Amino acid sequence: MRDRFFHRSDRSQIYTPFMESSSNEPVIILSGGGDFFMKDLPGNISVRVENGKVVEIKLGSDESNCPPKVKKELEEYFSGKRKEFSFPVEIRGTSFQKKVWEEVRKIPYGETRTYREIAEKLNTSPRAVGQALAKNPLPLYIPCHRVVSKRGLGGFSAGLEWKRFLIDLERGSR
Repeated sequence: MRDRFFHRSDRSQIYTPFMESSSNEPVIILSGGGDFFMKDLPGNISVRVENGKVVEIKLGSDESNCPPKVKKELEEYFSGKRKEFSFPVEIRGTSFQKKVWEEVRKIPYGETRTYREIAEKLNTSPRAVGQALAKNPLPLYIPCHRVVSKRGLGGFSAGLEWKRFLIDLERGSR
């Protein structure tokens, strides 16, 4: 696992080796300012906490204040040891968005559903499902990466590179 972990030395995107793990298991490091990241991830992860509850997870972001329990669960997820999260969250959205997100949370780890399949369960349109998922404040916890288009991946708030990465991770391809 040598050279797997890097430290950003400045904002000009120059990276130097930071540490090596004693095992072959991936570990992600989240810190204030997003100074650390795991080379295999498509980008940084930030977590915003209010009143002891996670209210937002951003993939590809540079800011984080990650509590130890959340960090541990994310590390377990990215190492393939965790399939669901148990850290406390506060889900903020409209009643419709919450219905969509609740349905998406039912998609098993390693599986996908189409926007149409989710829409049919909720008696709405695939476009409405996509719009609700675009506002998902808690990707990973609400696994919107598991919702795909009938013709391909569809969209993802953090970009298709993240979506591909997460689907491959859950299918054991990473």
